[in-house]
Amino acid sequence: MRLKGRGLQRSCVLALTVCLSFLLAGCITHSASRGDEAAGQSLSPFGTGRELVRGVTNVGFCWLEIPHEVETRIRDDGFSIIGSVFDVAFGTLSGSIQAVERAAGGAVEVVLSPFPPYGPIMDPPAPPYLNFGRKPSKERDSEDDDCEGDNCEGAEQAHFKSINGEHTQTVTKELPLRRGGYVETANSNGNITVWSWDRPEVRIKAVKRMRVHPWSVSILGIRFGSSRPFRTVEEAERYFAELKIRISGDENAVKVKTLYPRNRRHVSLSTTYEIQVPQEAELALHTSNGAIAVDDIDGAVRLHSSNGKLLCEEVTGAVVATTSNGTVSLVDVSGDVEAKTSNGTIKVVRRDPLGGSDNVSCRTSNGSITLSLPETSSFDLDAHTSNGRVSTEFPITVSGAVEREHVSGTVGDGGPRVRLTTSNGSITVRSLPTG
Repeated sequence: MRLKGRGLQRSCVLALTVCLSFLLAGCITHSASRGDEAAGQSLSPFGTGRELVRGVTNVGFCWLEIPHEVETRIRDDGFSIIGSVFDVAFGTLSGSIQAVERAAGGAVEVVLSPFPPYGPIMDPPAPPYLNFGRKPSKERDSEDDDCEGDNCEGAEQAHFKSINGEHTQTVTKELPLRRGGYVETANSNGNITVWSWDRPEVRIKAVKRMRVHPWSVSILGIRFGSSRPFRTVEEAERYFAELKIRISGDENAVKVKTLYPRNRRHVSLSTTYEIQVPQEAELALHTSNGAIAVDDIDGAVRLHSSNGKLLCEEVTGAVVATTSNGTVSLVDVSGDVEAKTSNGTIKVVRRDPLGGSDNVSCRTSNGSITLSLPETSSFDLDAHTSNGRVSTEFPITVSGAVEREHVSGTVGDGGPRVRLTTSNGSITVRSLPTG
């Protein structure tokens, strides 16, 4: 009996330790996430009371997650004798886990209720079947839900007919921008396309996308797979609304930034931009995962992507194009050119000869480099590859030894510097006929 008593004590201590660990981790995580929100907020007895009641409700009614999960699985799969038995079994297990999570979240709300901010940490904020803590549904307002600041309007409403699948929403905005003005765009996932028009304005069209793709497979009417990222359409809509477009600036400079919510498993978010600007505008465009294309711009252009190809056509200003994984194609460009990529080819085509201050620098780790210049060009060439060959159609006065992987010398009268470097790939310098 003593051994059994000790075993029971150890089990209780272990269970209590695990619960306290989860509670402590939740407190630490929630406190860290609340840091920015709490800035500038003062203590409020009403806020404390609301969060305290919400936390107690989550702890006391957390068990409602179990029947809600069972009901949801049976409704989604349809009724069948074998399938419903497994839906009840797996729904009970999944609902029990969610009940524990809600109880832990409610405990965190109780512990942190004296401190701002006083917003809910659970989504949805109350257990299923309860309306406590929920805001009444209303039509989405584009200025509040889709953008931040005063420069956000023209959003189409997103209609959710189901939780899974792809959901889109379009936001458009036009702002005055002087000729020669500056446009900066920061995005995480999605393509950016910019071209010119003849109006002293910038037109921004952003298409937000959310794709929900939980993994699942059905065998003999029995569904196996991962848990759904959302349990209700309303929950999916609230999460999608957290994907915002921030537009700020004036007629001299306009900045566009995408604000993404926290990541969720089996949910992918992206935003694609189509922007029209005055032809003389200067651009600074950044995306982490996506392609960038620019057409018919006379100002300086800076492009950066971590994973995506870069394309410029008919740009007369200086161009700086950097990507980690993707090709770089600069066609009919003028001014200084700096192109870098880690994995991809680089192609540069100039229709006018290099000026006295125009330099070309191209560097890639894995890929070939092709540079096309007018036949009347004069420049100093330094081209080097580790695995490949260097070839040029220009007559060149070579300085130093002639090597298959390295060519250094002067073309014509020299002047502008042309530096081409790759680790794995060939380098080709072509001569374009003039006239």
